[in-house]
Amino acid sequence: MYNDEACIGKRRLIKNFLNEDKQNKVLYHEWKNCGNEKALEELTEKFKYFLFRIHLYSYISKSLTLKAKEIRIKHIKLKSIEELSLNSLNPETGEEMINMLISDTVDFENEILQDNSDLDYTEIVTDRKLLNAINSLSETQRLILYRCIVENLKESEIAKELKISVQAVNKNKSRAIKKIRSAIGVD
Repeated sequence: MYNDEACIGKRRLIKNFLNEDKQNKVLYHEWKNCGNEKALEELTEKFKYFLFRIHLYSYISKSLTLKAKEIRIKHIKLKSIEELSLNSLNPETGEEMINMLISDTVDFENEILQDNSDLDYTEIVTDRKLLNAINSLSETQRLILYRCIVENLKESEIAKELKISVQAVNKNKSRAIKKIRSAIGVD
């Protein structure tokens, strides 16, 4: 059963790779039907890049999930501690007592979900090499990667938001990923 699931997963991965770009299908058919070794080499490089992006997206997604859990735990702890207080005197000892009232003025979900354009990547990325690589990107490249990977927006949506072409979004994204790969030593 595991082998069947693994085969299905591999087929799905290859299918997604081939459907991602028409050029991938063309290269595949050139290799499969014509035996073009150069097409196979190019296809192999593109597939490695495809796998790298999947791993990068997965890494960032897991980092964000972990950070969100940490923030949630901190919030729960702080909520129990940070309450409004009304001081009163203890009638027996004469010492000041603190009476607690819970504050519902902070909406935790809205704080997390609000647009945070000046996002500090140190809060979501723990790997120093990756963080340095991300920080070395231009502001536009960081924003495009954030919108693609973290917010899972389509290139067309990002292009519309930034008032640039879809090609410019793709070019910036590709350059950013290539720069990150180079910086962290992934070829």
